[in-house]
Amino acid sequence: MPENIRIPVFVFPTELKFYLPSKSSHKQVLSIYNPYDFKIKYKVLSTASRKYSVIKPEGNIGPQMLVDVVVRHNFPTEENANITDKFRVVIEDHSTKKVVGNRDIKATLMLKEEEEEEDTAEGDSKSLPGTYKEIMTRKTIEKEISTKSSPSETNVVRYTIIVAVGITCLGILILPTQAEVSQSSKIPDYLHISNNLKYVAAYILGLVTLPILVPRLF
Repeated sequence: MPENIRIPVFVFPTELKFYLPSKSSHKQVLSIYNPYDFKIKYKVLSTASRKYSVIKPEGNIGPQMLVDVVVRHNFPTEENANITDKFRVVIEDHSTKKVVGNRDIKATLMLKEEEEEEDTAEGDSKSLPGTYKEIMTRKTIEKEISTKSSPSETNVVRYTIIVAVGITCLGILILPTQAEVSQSSKIPDYLHISNNLKYVAAYILGLVTLPILVPRLF
């Protein structure tokens, strides 16, 4: 993976809600996806580590794979209700161990269940097993990718600027010098440039030629 690159982190759901009356909701599953063609390393951190138990808080995810992380609320009491904590999913480069992305997930213990939202989610999951999560994940991935600038688009802009600067320097080098002014010349006097300007143009041309000839170094 190139150095100093940041990548989107794909996690489902984007928010964890625990419901005090429902014991089954005190355990939630956080799915971390790796849609890339290289292996990544993940870590799950929390702002309130004593309140939660996280099974498999760190590990590796292979290309085009996912990992389900179980998050359990240890103290589902009224005193802890309506308090929003945060989990941070950190993604690292598998080889360099450098952080390349992160995403925060809110976690809240609710006093009452959101019946309509929960019933809708359960209905979709029962009628189409596994499809609800896949559809929501696909939408999340498409949304995140659309908000990120494509590396190919960035490269096009960069090389366009490099080529424009190179052509400008080449044009300066083609122009005659001030010492070459003559009455028979069809080129106006103001286009006869100094040798120093030509030296500068030649130097800049050499600099902008390197990214074109050896693009992997830039």
